[in-house]
Amino acid sequence: MLRIPSAIEPLPQTTGSMARNQPPSSGYTFAMQFTFSPMSASEVSPAHALYNRSFDWLAARGVRQWLLRLDKATFSKRQAAGEAFIFYVDGALAGCAFLPFETLPYYGDALRTTPHWWMHTLIVDRAFAGRGVGRMAVAAVRDRVRAHRGDALWLHCVNDANHAEVMPQYYAALEFAEVLRAEVTYPSGNAFPMVVMRNAL
Repeated sequence: MLRIPSAIEPLPQTTGSMARNQPPSSGYTFAMQFTFSPMSASEVSPAHALYNRSFDWLAARGVRQWLLRLDKATFSKRQAAGEAFIFYVDGALAGCAFLPFETLPYYGDALRTTPHWWMHTLIVDRAFAGRGVGRMAVAAVRDRVRAHRGDALWLHCVNDANHAEVMPQYYAALEFAEVLRAEVTYPSGNAFPMVVMRNAL
């Protein structure tokens, strides 16, 4: 079970355990060790490589979870700003996420002018799919927000025809509530249907 860290800064890492999937006849489970911590400079390259693998896997199936492929410089910038986090299962890289306190210009005056805690680019390696790793990562992100006295965690996701409602339903299962939907036109001129969601803490 995930241990909730104390609200004392800095928070170097969060650790916990989770049950491995076992055949019903086994009668017992083994714990998988989950570790969540700020991303170091040396972890930027493997995290970005994992992101590229995930991007390609989704694109091959017609799923556009992210609008554009992020370059390594973006990962480095987030890491240097203390906004990038990484997580491991049993010592193996399992995923990463960004957690900036920022405004977004696309969704009206309230979100354009008032900063919030946003979870961006949540990635879970396909090797750990279906094991609850994403849920544990989101729980660890929530702990970070609480430690900074935040009262909510925000996200926005693409909801195009290729995976209509898949991402909103996934996050709804993690206790995020829909705030608004908008057709957003980006500087590139491309427009996408987006869903903004919020998890009250």
